[in-house]
Amino acid sequence: MKASPDGGAFSALMIFQQGNALASQGQLEQAAEYYQQALRLEPRLVEAQSNLGAALKLLGRLDEAEAALRAALAARPDFVDARLNLGATLEAQGRLAEALAAFLQAARLAPQNPVPWLSAANLQLALGMYADAEADTRRALACGTTQPAQAYTNLGAALHQQGRLAEAEAAYRQALAAEPAFAVAHANLGTLLEMLRRYDEAAAEQACARELERSNPERHFNLGNALLARGRLHQAEVAYRETLALQPDHARACSNLLLSLEYRSDLSPEDLFREHLAYRAVVRHAQAPSHTNRPDPERRLRAGYVSADFRGHSVACFLAHVLEAHDRGQVEVFCYSNSRQADAVTARIRAAADCWREIHALSDEQAAELIREDGIDLLVDLAGHTGDNRLPLFALKPAPVQVTWLGYPDTTGLREIDYRITDAWADPPGRSDELHTEKLVRLPHGFAAYEPQEVAPEVAPLPAEANSFVTFGSFNNFNKLTDECLEVWARILEAVSTARLLLKCGQFDDPAMREEMLARFPSGRLELVGAQAGQAEHLAQYARVDVALDPFPYNGATTTCEALWMGVPVIALAGNRHAARVGLSMLTRVGLADLVATSQDEYVANAIELAADLSRLRTLRARLRDMMRSSPLTDGRQLAVELQAAYRDMWRVWCGGRSL
Repeated sequence: MKASPDGGAFSALMIFQQGNALASQGQLEQAAEYYQQALRLEPRLVEAQSNLGAALKLLGRLDEAEAALRAALAARPDFVDARLNLGATLEAQGRLAEALAAFLQAARLAPQNPVPWLSAANLQLALGMYADAEADTRRALACGTTQPAQAYTNLGAALHQQGRLAEAEAAYRQALAAEPAFAVAHANLGTLLEMLRRYDEAAAEQACARELERSNPERHFNLGNALLARGRLHQAEVAYRETLALQPDHARACSNLLLSLEYRSDLSPEDLFREHLAYRAVVRHAQAPSHTNRPDPERRLRAGYVSADFRGHSVACFLAHVLEAHDRGQVEVFCYSNSRQADAVTARIRAAADCWREIHALSDEQAAELIREDGIDLLVDLAGHTGDNRLPLFALKPAPVQVTWLGYPDTTGLREIDYRITDAWADPPGRSDELHTEKLVRLPHGFAAYEPQEVAPEVAPLPAEANSFVTFGSFNNFNKLTDECLEVWARILEAVSTARLLLKCGQFDDPAMREEMLARFPSGRLELVGAQAGQAEHLAQYARVDVALDPFPYNGATTTCEALWMGVPVIALAGNRHAARVGLSMLTRVGLADLVATSQDEYVANAIELAADLSRLRTLRARLRDMMRSSPLTDGRQLAVELQAAYRDMWRVWCGGRSL
C-alpha cells in the first residue's frame, strides 16, 4: 500500500473506511494494512481493531486475529461485532467451547440481534447440545433473522437429533420454502427421509442437493448413501466414485463404495481385492511408526477394541460374551467407542472392559495418541468398511500389532493391519490368503460365536402343520436380495407350488419398495414385513417360517443364528469369498452342513427336499436350540480362549523382532 499523501492528511477514520471498501471487494491483505495504518493514527478506533481481526481471520492468520479482537474488547467489552468475530476466530482454531462462550456473551449483550443466537446454535449442533441449539435457533427466528433458511435448517437438525422427526421434517420444509435452492436443507431432509424409510423421496432430495452443488463432494456422498439404502447398488457406486473424483481422500466414501461392492454378484474376489487395495491411497499413513511397548512375549497384554457398535447392534451379539470371557490374567481389555449412542448393551460392554474410552469426538491423530498413551499392544478393528469405522486411525499404526475381526467380510486393504481373524470354512487356505493385505488367522472352531438374546420367545410349533403349506423366509437386509438370489427363490416357489415366501426388512416399510418386490413374484405367494417395535417382536416373526433361505453372494450372519435359535433350519449356498461362505461356517459348526449347497441347482434341490420332509422339520424345530447350545457357534468362552491364543502368537511374533 502506498503511504497516504501529504504525510497523513487523511484522517484515521477515512483510512478505516477505505479499508472497509477494500474488504468488501475481497482485497483482505490491503484492507488489513489500511486498518493497521488507521490504528497507528488513532489506537482508540476499536472498529478498526475489530475489522482488522475479522480480515486476519479470513486470511487464516488466526493468532493475530485473536490478538486484535481481544484488544478491541479490552477497550470496549460490550462491542458485539468484536465478540462475534472473536467467536468465529476461536471456532476456526477448533476451540469450540470458547467460541460458544463468545457467541453467548454477544447474545446477552444484544438479545434482539439474531446473529449471535444463530452462531451459538451452529456450534451447539456441532457439540451435540441439541436442546440448546433448538432454543437458540428459535430465538434467532423470533428476532427476525435475515437467514431463515439456515435457521430453519438448524432447527430441523436439532429436532432430528432429539428424535422429533415429524417436527424436523416440517422445519426442513420451512427452510426450503424460504430458499428453495438451499442445498443443505435438501441434504438434511434427504437424510431424515431415509431414516423414515421413505427411500425414493430421500434419494430425490439428495439428487436435488447434488445438482445445486455439484462441486461439493458431500452432496455426491449423501446421494450414494441414499441410493445404497434404496438398493440401487450400481447407481450408488457411481455417486461414490464421483465423490472420490472430487475429494480423493474421502475415506468414508471409499469405505461405503467397498461395502456396496460386497453385495454384488457380478464381481470376482480378484475384482474386490483390487478395489480394496485402492483404499490405501485414500488415507494418511504413519511415517515409520515406533512403539515403546515392552517386548516381553509372555506378559499380560493390553488389547484395545475399536467400534461404533458397542450397543444394540448385530456386532454386539457376537462380542459381549467374548469380552466377558477374556482371561484378565492374560488380557487387559480397553474399549474405544466411536458412537454417541448408548443403551443397556453399551452398559454391559463397558462393564466388561477394564478401561472405556470415548473417541467419537477425537480426530484420528488425537485417538492414535490416546491409544499410544494407553500402551495398547494389540488394537482390534471391529468394523472394517462398515459405517462409522475408524480405519484411518489404524493407518496411523498406534499399536504394534493390529487386527481386524468380526464386522466386515473382507480385507481392509491396509497393510498397517497385520492380521484378520477368520476360519477355514469362511476363508479356505490358499487363494484367499493371496487376496488379503492382512495375514489370515483361522480359529479352529470358527471366527464368531453368537450369544442368543434373552428376549427371544420360546420356539413356536411348526407353522406348516397349521397352514398346510410350507413358508420359506429371509429376514436379511434388502441389499443382500440380489436379482440372482431372488430368481433362485422364485424357482423354489415354482417347484413347491403351495409354498409361500416371507421377506422381512426395514426397507419394506416403504410402499414403493414393497410394490417393486411384490411385482417379482406370483400374486399371493409373497408376504413382506417391515421393521418391528423391538427385538422380541422381530424374533417372534420366525414362528411363521418353516425354512429360512440364506441370501447370496452376501450371506446372513446374525439372521442365520437367529433363525437357528428360533428352530428354523437355513438353506445356504457356499460361494467363493468370505461373505459368501459365512453360512457354510455357521451351519457346519451347528451340525447342518448337509443344508449347504455348492451350486444354485443344489440350493434349489435342498430347499425342495427339506420342504417336503415335515418329519425332519418337526425334529429340527424341537432340537435346534439344544444343538446351538452345545455347538461352538454359541461358545463364547471357547472363542475367547482361541482368540487370546491367537493374540499371544501375534504378540510373540512382534516381540521376536525386538530384544527384551
